[in-house]
Amino acid sequence: MLRKFSKRYVKLHKCRLREDDPSLIPENKHRQNSGELAVTSKTKQHYENDFRNVCEGSEVVKEEREEEEYRIMQSNNLIETIEKVLVARQLQQSNSKRLALASQKRATVPGVVDALRIRRLRNALRIGKKTTLNKLAMEKSSSQIYQESLVENPPNQFWEGIKMGLGISCLIGLKAAVLFSSFVYLRNFGFKLLSIPFLYASLVSVLISIASLPAVNLPILLAKSTDGSFPLWAMVIFSPYLYFVRGFSALRRLFSGEAPYSEIYDGLYVGGWPSSPDKLPPGNPAIIDCTCELPRMSEFSGHTYLCVPTWDTRSPQPADIETAVKWACRKRELKRPVFVHCAYGHGRSVAVMCALLVALGVAEDWKSAEKLIKEKRPYIRMNALHRKSLEEWSKDRLSSLPRRSG
Repeated sequence: MLRKFSKRYVKLHKCRLREDDPSLIPENKHRQNSGELAVTSKTKQHYENDFRNVCEGSEVVKEEREEEEYRIMQSNNLIETIEKVLVARQLQQSNSKRLALASQKRATVPGVVDALRIRRLRNALRIGKKTTLNKLAMEKSSSQIYQESLVENPPNQFWEGIKMGLGISCLIGLKAAVLFSSFVYLRNFGFKLLSIPFLYASLVSVLISIASLPAVNLPILLAKSTDGSFPLWAMVIFSPYLYFVRGFSALRRLFSGEAPYSEIYDGLYVGGWPSSPDKLPPGNPAIIDCTCELPRMSEFSGHTYLCVPTWDTRSPQPADIETAVKWACRKRELKRPVFVHCAYGHGRSVAVMCALLVALGVAEDWKSAEKLIKEKRPYIRMNALHRKSLEEWSKDRLSSLPRRSG
């Protein structure tokens, strides 16, 4: 289009030259009519107008091109900005992942998990993650769950945690099933004489599993006397269970790093079964035995002794707790130390010690007493049965207190 108008411009320029010097135009020598010259001037004006329009059109096109280039430049800048934002978001996401991994590695350091969680919340707000703060706040990393499980269920207390969850009835019932399976296996292979002890042990386990149910709760089945000894017939009949429990307790004590006893308050001790004199607190203490399956050792015959027979993972009855508390209070009036023990010093003995601390005025209630004991002996684990008995004991104690008049 520009080429076409440029040709017109050249033609128009020639016309101007001819008008300035008419001698150069041979036709003008013979033109005598003024009408022809008027037509020529009109043609020149027409070409000038066309050329002016072409120039103005080219300027408009140039402006449009400049505007288009400016728009393209702005779009390129916008794209670069978006790319930078996306890169920044990816970096923040990678940083949050690194922080999460670091929280798993540093979960054993107190306070680090909370700080890392706050950073994750801040990063989520900065990059505009579509998530809720409540979900992030309630979220727990696997490292923190593992840390809490170490406090509540340490590795050397794994068996204790299982027992507290299932109860002795389920465990002894499982043992009976294993023993009976061994009996069937040996009998099928022709070892009939060798299979008889397995059958007997499974029957004893079934009987104990039934007697230790919370609905039945017959600790007198094992016939443990008030002095902590077992009669000969009980030792023979229930030997598969009694010797198994004694051997297991010795093995657990061998591999456990827990202290055999802990001093909760001045002259008040709680702990596991004292199988030897070195497992007993100093000062010739009075002993409260909360087990029905472990005997009193002959070395402790000179110590004052009270037996509160209770199945493992079960709780003493509120009346038995009250009897033990009154007995211990009398010993404390004589300035004599008191040692309350069960198999491991985690459940039955802790329930009695909680009541004793309340009776002596050391703690306001059994819940605060439990916290006090946990500070001294971190691995205690009272279950729902222990807490239920303590709650009933507390109600009975409040109802038996004399009311103040006026």
